[in-house]
Amino acid sequence: MKKSIFTFIILLHTNLVFGQFADNFSDGNFTANPAWSGNIGNFEVDSFFKLHLNDSITNSSYLTAQSQAIISANWEFEIKLEFDPSTSNYAKVYLVSDQEDLTGDLNGFYVKIGGASGTVGFGTPTHKNSQELINQSIGEININPKSFTPNNDGYKDVASINSKFSENTLMATIKIFDSEGRVVKNILNNEMIGNSGNTTWDGTSEEGLQLNTGMYIVWMEVFSDNGNAERFKEVIVLSR
Repeated sequence: MKKSIFTFIILLHTNLVFGQFADNFSDGNFTANPAWSGNIGNFEVDSFFKLHLNDSITNSSYLTAQSQAIISANWEFEIKLEFDPSTSNYAKVYLVSDQEDLTGDLNGFYVKIGGASGTVGFGTPTHKNSQELINQSIGEININPKSFTPNNDGYKDVASINSKFSENTLMATIKIFDSEGRVVKNILNNEMIGNSGNTTWDGTSEEGLQLNTGMYIVWMEVFSDNGNAERFKEVIVLSR
């Protein structure tokens, strides 16, 4: 079977003014509120409200969305590569660009995951040797199972939140959000953890009440000794 190579590029096309831009794809699409453009036939939003590339050939694909956030701006995004990054297998997230079409000449800044060194880097398209300003992730979290049924029948009654990090001394906070963005449960609150750990959620609220069927977000923030912070987010389905 022929192995396909994917290049996944997302752009936040911005103007030099104040403002904000956000899209967590919780509406199940990327064609409205806000509207993304580009190779829209090569992307989809799955049942967990994750935008992902859905192409089966060796190709470069991108999406763009206009934003007015650049001055004193903060960028937060989640990238998950289900392939080994290399010189021809990589992802780029454009923080700013003066062109909506990424296939031509442009001026802008991007974060590149993969490439010659297989690392995370930051630079401009017009500079071959751009300076690396951000570091690779210090770890990851995963939820098992992704869908659980807390009905005390002995099967998938709790969701396990597993974490693994490259550093040993971290301060961690774990919260559960509902689909409306409200905090419904605090699992950890600025507690010290090691480089690996496990905690569980039984589908109850902060008050100990059983929560309704639906999709929830497991959100984790960790702080390292040097003051760096990293955030993780995973979707989980609760069924009654």
